Amino acid sequence: FPGAVKYRSICPYMHTVTSPAGGATVFVVSAMGCLVVISLLFSNVWRIDHDWVKQADPFENTLHRRDPATLNPTAAGEYARSWLEHRWVDDDQAVMRTKK
Repeated sequence: FPGAVKYRSICPYMHTVTSPAGGATVFVVSAMGCLVVISLLFSNVWRIDHDWVKQADPFENTLHRRDPATLNPTAAGEYARSWLEHRWVDDDQAVMRTKK
């Protein structure tokens, strides 16, 4: 009808608004889901980035590994220094070259 202006204050879509408890539940579940997904992502990236190649240890299965008392003092010092410096043990010739 022309001239008849009616304003409606009621939403025509019924039952579309979520209750506060339902909204909080959706939020908490979504936040926990995001944390789980990010945790799984980072743990898998850490496993993928892990160095799987086993590097050879020069002292593995030697007499010095089984009985450290058989190691001469120069080699024992080199072994200790290499452990402190986070590097592989130098061979006897390299130790003698640097000792001079």
